[in-house]
Order: sequence, then structure tokens, then C-alpha cells
Amino acid sequence: MELRVRCRYSKPAVLQNIPFEGFHFMHTPLEFRANALDNHTQFVSDALVQKYGLAEVDPIGPTSQDTQLHIGRICCEGAEGKLNAKSVMLEGSLALCNGRRIRLDLSHISDFALFPGQIVAVEGNNAGDGAFVVRKLYEGAPAPRAMHTPEQLLEFKTANDAQPTVIWAASG
Repeated sequence: MELRVRCRYSKPAVLQNIPFEGFHFMHTPLEFRANALDNHTQFVSDALVQKYGLAEVDPIGPTSQDTQLHIGRICCEGAEGKLNAKSVMLEGSLALCNGRRIRLDLSHISDFALFPGQIVAVEGNNAGDGAFVVRKLYEGAPAPRAMHTPEQLLEFKTANDAQPTVIWAASG
């Protein structure tokens, strides 16, 4: 029985004369951005729930004396203001909260470090005075574990005629 090894790499090719109709250079439609942010919020929300064993997440908005749990993205109250303890807001996901925002009262938290865009879970209550009084702050979901073992990577390298493995990453 003959074992045939199939290479899993390709050589770069220069492409010319590509029609550019339908491309938006340096522009992403707002709908795509909103969907990407919402998907990211949902991904991190699931990780936070799993890491801390959180109960059911409540939608942002309804007032209640009972303890509520909200998960969302940190944002600033002003359009171009700086984030400080008095201007922190939490923006919920589109699916659960319709993107609704609520101001966070962090006076009951001893120390915290937040930045705009950070996804956190907050526990507290919304008495109806326009601010959610935070009693507990959950942040920092773990990154996903490695998907491949060193042995699998070595097999991959062997299957590619010992060509170097190139990994590209982009951000921003």
C-alpha cells in the first residue's frame, strides 16, 4: 500500500487586473461593524458565564430591587469624553438588550480598571434612579486553549515536506 502525502502549502501569486467593483477601500459599513461587535460581545459573554459560573443574564433596562446580572461593553457617557468613575456606561448586546445603555455607579467597588470596549459582567441593582449600582464586577475571560498539540504540529510539518509553518495574525 502506497501512502501519498499531499502538501498543504501554496506559493504566493501576484494578481493583476482584478476588477474592484463592489469593494469599499478603508470603509466598512456600519451594519458589519455592529454585527462584529455584537458577535464579539456574545463570545466573551459566554466565556464570562462559563468562567465564573454566572446565573441567567438580565436585559438592561427594567428597574428592580432584586439583584440583577448584566453583561455588556464598557463605553463613555460623552461622545468624545474621557472615561472616569462618573461617566462609565454599560452597553448591552443587540440580541438581549437592543443595544440599550445604562450608567454604572461604581462607588461600592473598591478598585477597578476599565477601558472603553471592554466586555464585563456586573452584578447589582437598578433602583430606577438612572444608574445601576454595581456590587460585583466580573472581568477577564480566558483565551481559548490551544487547538493543536505539539505532535499534531510536527505531523503537519512532515506532511508539508518540512516547509516552515507560517502563521499570520492581524489586528485593528
